[in-house]
Amino acid sequence: MKNKVFIITLTIILSGCSTPWEPIGNPAMTLQNTQDVCKSSSLSLFPIKNEVATRSVEKQISIKCNNKENCDKSGYRYEKKLGVESYSLDVNKHSRQAAFSSCMEKNGWKKPGVYNLLDDIFP
Repeated sequence: MKNKVFIITLTIILSGCSTPWEPIGNPAMTLQNTQDVCKSSSLSLFPIKNEVATRSVEKQISIKCNNKENCDKSGYRYEKKLGVESYSLDVNKHSRQAAFSSCMEKNGWKKPGVYNLLDDIFP
């Protein structure tokens, strides 16, 4: 019984996450063909352009104690230090997603709902 409830609950939750594209009227191309054309078009307009970005992070470091002051039982004291962390960022991602959506709408498809599947198409 618990398995059935779990499966039904999981199905309901996951079905809310995958809103399909809906046709506007009678589109000239199929959904898959339109997605392929629009993905190619948006990639040519806004190619993947990764840049290195940085952010400040707080890290905890351990320092071996020479005396018992300010130390825990392990013989170390812990301090928080600020550091810098680098990561890769596709600066064209949002423009590419907007171009893709615009292209889909121009070709007779609309995206209802709140959830955005463009992250699945352009990871």
